[in-house]
Amino acid sequence: MIFRRLAIFGFIAIFIGCAHTSHQTDFHCEGESLEFKLDEIRISGQSESYIRHSGDQRFANYIGVNLKFAPYQKLFNELQNKFGPLKNRGDAHVTVITPVEYEDVLKSHLSISEIHDLAEKFKLQEASFKAICLARSIADLKDHPQESTYYVVLEAPDLVQFRRRVFEAFVAKGGSSKTFDPEHFYPHITIGFSLRDLHESDGVKKDKSSCVAKLTLQDEFGTGERNR
Repeated sequence: MIFRRLAIFGFIAIFIGCAHTSHQTDFHCEGESLEFKLDEIRISGQSESYIRHSGDQRFANYIGVNLKFAPYQKLFNELQNKFGPLKNRGDAHVTVITPVEYEDVLKSHLSISEIHDLAEKFKLQEASFKAICLARSIADLKDHPQESTYYVVLEAPDLVQFRRRVFEAFVAKGGSSKTFDPEHFYPHITIGFSLRDLHESDGVKKDKSSCVAKLTLQDEFGTGERNR
């Protein structure tokens, strides 16, 4: 794996503003330092079992890395204490192949079972990632203006490499190389949202441009590391 697995024992210090003035994630007030105390987190799914997500419904088929939920629930609770009521799905994961990518593109030449087999052969559940920041995106939904979603932005070359493997398998079976871009990928861990999660179809891009908070991490040796 490209990144060493990172265990976080200490705290995440978040510097975040108080109010936004547009659909962007810019916040305007004197930044305040917030500390979120967390139990040990391994930014990897190694301790969890791989889940083969599949079903008859359109959004049931996808590929993801399953994560231990409890530490992210604590971060979710802290965000609620600061910003008011939020919702979550009751789990933590990183989506690697989205339901839309599968249903609209990959399904024409690869079954969801074949992609799950690739994931297990690749040992996708053991992939590791680097947390970059806490981010927030805002969008106007029908009858619901200024809805928000919060997430941790990741740097995850292991996951990009897996997407390349899927691309190769798709093309090898006759799929068009122009219909699936393995590099078009914004890895993140959704923490919570005001109404529902927001996606690219809502005009949201979950990358570093949406960062609103710096993360200060401590590894298993107690060495501090700030992600910028």
